[in-house]
Amino acid sequence: MDPILLDILTALSEILAVAGALIIFYAGILAFGQFVAKEWRRFTEGSYSRIRADLTHRLILGLDLLIAADIILSVIKPTLEEIILLAVVVGIRTILTLSLLREAKELDFHGSDGTA
Repeated sequence: MDPILLDILTALSEILAVAGALIIFYAGILAFGQFVAKEWRRFTEGSYSRIRADLTHRLILGLDLLIAADIILSVIKPTLEEIILLAVVVGIRTILTLSLLREAKELDFHGSDGTA
């Protein structure tokens, strides 16, 4: 593989990984801030479903970026060990993403009718 292309793909993979991690970190900080604000005015509002839904959607985006970074890394270093590691990591992250998507749909459904 061309060394310049290899450097570009490596940099892209690192950027995606950092972006995914930052989005997940941001989502956690934001959800915590919203939780604290909600607790502060606990007796005036109803549920936490909007906070959970927002956190879930941001976590899904972060996981998707991390998966993209892993795929790019496996293209750069296509050893059997890297491909097996990629399959395991992507499998785990995909299961997490599907689980979060299911929860997001439930939260959006319950949040839209005002019951949760």
